[in-house]
Formats: sequence, C-alpha cells, structure tokens
Amino acid sequence: MLFCLQSLLGEFNKEQEAFIKEKQGKVSDAAVPPWVGCPNEESLKEEFLTLSTVSAVQFIHIFCLVTAAFLIHTRLH
Repeated sequence: MLFCLQSLLGEFNKEQEAFIKEKQGKVSDAAVPPWVGCPNEESLKEEFLTLSTVSAVQFIHIFCLVTAAFLIHTRLH
C-alpha cells in the first residue's frame, strides 16, 4: 500500500511539474474564474475554493484504497 502511494505520488508530482512548466508564461488576460458573473457569485467562489483544498495525498490515498478493494474483489471471484 505504501509503495502504491509513493509511486502514485511520484507520478503525480512529475505530471504537476510538467503542467507548471507548460503553463509558465502563458497567462491570458481572458482567464476568469468560473464563478465570475454568476448570480450567486460569492457562494460559488467559496464552494470552488473549498473543493480545491483536497490535497493530492488525500486523493491518492483514496485511489489506492479503491484499487486495493478492486484487486481483492477480482481475485476472490
């Protein structure tokens, strides 16, 4: 399980670094947060920002648990 987490976290970090390098210098004036212009702009902003606080480690941990459960299930059947 720990190996799975380390492996996935390493892969995530590589992808994140590649994404950051790709996006550097490509800032657009047209970039607008998705909540801008909505009737309930403040509540949508808060909701979006709350969702973004889920860390990569939490995501990978959940992914590993689901994968392990799937593998156990397929081996039993």
